Amino acid sequence: MYTEKYYYLRNVKNVPYVTVCLVMDEENNVGRGIAICSNKDIVCKKRGRSIAKIRAIHAMKIKKNALPIARKDADAIIAEAEIYTNQIFPVFNKATYNYNIQPYEKRILKMEEV
Repeated sequence: MYTEKYYYLRNVKNVPYVTVCLVMDEENNVGRGIAICSNKDIVCKKRGRSIAKIRAIHAMKIKKNALPIARKDADAIIAEAEIYTNQIFPVFNKATYNYNIQPYEKRILKMEEV
Protein backbone atom coordinates (compact mmCIF):
# COMPACT_ATOMS: atom_id res chain seq x y z
CA MET A 1 0.00 0.00 0.00
CA TYR A 2 1.29 3.43 -0.92
CA THR A 3 0.72 6.92 0.38
CA GLU A 4 0.34 9.19 -2.63
CA LYS A 5 0.57 12.96 -2.84
CA TYR A 6 0.52 15.36 -5.79
CA TYR A 7 1.81 18.82 -6.52
CA TYR A 8 2.20 20.95 -9.61
CA LEU A 9 4.87 23.13 -11.17
CA ARG A 10 3.26 26.14 -12.76
CA ASN A 11 4.46 28.48 -15.45
CA VAL A 12 4.48 32.27 -15.20
CA LYS A 13 0.79 32.33 -16.19
CA ASN A 14 0.00 30.04 -13.21
CA VAL A 15 -0.86 27.12 -15.51
CA PRO A 16 0.12 23.70 -14.05
CA TYR A 17 2.42 22.38 -16.79
CA VAL A 18 4.13 19.67 -14.69
CA THR A 19 2.28 17.19 -12.46
CA VAL A 20 4.33 15.42 -9.80
CA CYS A 21 3.17 12.31 -7.94
CA LEU A 22 5.04 11.14 -4.86
CA VAL A 23 4.35 7.63 -3.56
CA MET A 24 5.77 6.28 -0.32
CA ASP A 25 5.58 2.75 1.08
CA GLU A 26 5.62 1.59 4.71
CA GLU A 27 9.45 1.51 4.76
CA ASN A 28 9.62 5.17 3.61
CA ASN A 29 10.87 4.28 0.12
CA VAL A 30 9.75 7.04 -2.22
CA GLY A 31 8.99 7.02 -5.92
CA ARG A 32 8.39 10.18 -7.92
CA GLY A 33 6.61 10.28 -11.25
CA ILE A 34 6.19 13.36 -13.40
CA ALA A 35 4.02 14.24 -16.35
CA ILE A 36 5.12 17.22 -18.43
CA CYS A 37 2.67 19.00 -20.71
CA SER A 38 3.90 20.11 -24.08
CA ASN A 39 3.26 23.73 -25.01
CA LYS A 40 0.89 22.25 -27.61
CA ASP A 41 -1.14 20.24 -25.04
CA ILE A 42 -4.36 21.25 -23.37
CA VAL A 43 -3.73 21.06 -19.62
CA CYS A 44 -5.76 18.32 -17.91
CA LYS A 45 -4.95 17.73 -14.23
CA LYS A 46 -6.75 14.38 -14.18
CA ARG A 47 -4.67 13.01 -17.06
CA GLY A 48 -1.45 14.47 -15.60
CA ARG A 49 -2.15 12.83 -12.24
CA SER A 50 -2.82 9.48 -13.90
CA ILE A 51 0.41 9.55 -15.93
CA ALA A 52 2.52 10.77 -12.98
CA LYS A 53 1.08 8.09 -10.65
CA ILE A 54 1.75 5.29 -13.14
CA ARG A 55 5.37 6.46 -13.44
CA ALA A 56 5.88 6.77 -9.66
CA ILE A 57 4.54 3.27 -9.05
CA HIS A 58 6.66 1.96 -11.93
CA ALA A 59 9.78 3.35 -10.20
CA MET A 60 8.72 1.70 -6.92
CA LYS A 61 8.16 -1.67 -8.59
CA ILE A 62 11.46 -1.77 -10.47
CA LYS A 63 13.33 -0.01 -7.60
CA LYS A 64 15.32 2.27 -9.87
CA ASN A 65 15.11 5.38 -12.03
CA ALA A 66 13.55 5.03 -15.45
CA LEU A 67 12.22 6.94 -18.44
CA PRO A 68 14.84 9.63 -19.10
CA ILE A 69 13.42 12.97 -20.20
CA ALA A 70 14.11 13.17 -23.92
CA ARG A 71 11.90 16.00 -25.16
CA LYS A 72 13.91 19.10 -25.92
CA ASP A 73 11.19 21.46 -24.74
CA ALA A 74 10.79 19.70 -21.37
CA ASP A 75 13.85 21.39 -19.83
CA ALA A 76 12.51 24.78 -20.83
CA ILE A 77 9.08 23.96 -19.42
CA ILE A 78 10.58 22.85 -16.10
CA ALA A 79 12.88 25.89 -15.99
CA GLU A 80 9.91 28.21 -16.57
CA ALA A 81 7.77 26.50 -13.96
CA GLU A 82 7.41 28.37 -10.71
CA ILE A 83 7.59 26.27 -7.60
CA TYR A 84 5.68 27.88 -4.77
CA THR A 85 8.48 26.91 -2.37
CA ASN A 86 11.08 28.64 -4.56
CA GLN A 87 13.08 25.40 -4.56
CA ILE A 88 15.03 23.93 -7.46
CA PHE A 89 13.33 20.93 -9.04
CA PRO A 90 16.10 18.44 -9.90
CA VAL A 91 14.77 16.01 -12.47
CA PHE A 92 16.38 13.86 -15.15
CA ASN A 93 13.90 10.99 -15.34
CA LYS A 94 10.13 10.81 -15.44
CA ALA A 95 10.23 7.99 -12.87
CA THR A 96 12.67 8.12 -9.95
CA TYR A 97 13.21 5.86 -6.94
CA ASN A 98 14.68 6.80 -3.55
CA TYR A 99 16.20 9.97 -4.95
CA ASN A 100 17.42 12.97 -2.95
CA ILE A 101 14.02 14.03 -1.65
CA GLN A 102 13.69 17.80 -1.52
CA PRO A 103 12.67 19.50 1.76
CA TYR A 104 9.33 20.66 0.32
CA GLU A 105 8.61 17.08 -0.82
CA LYS A 106 9.32 15.82 2.72
CA ARG A 107 6.78 18.32 4.01
CA ILE A 108 4.25 17.13 1.43
CA LEU A 109 4.81 13.51 2.50
CA LYS A 110 4.87 14.52 6.18
CA MET A 111 8.26 12.85 6.63
CA GLU A 112 10.54 13.74 9.51
CA GLU A 113 13.26 16.23 8.57
CA VAL A 114 16.64 14.67 9.37
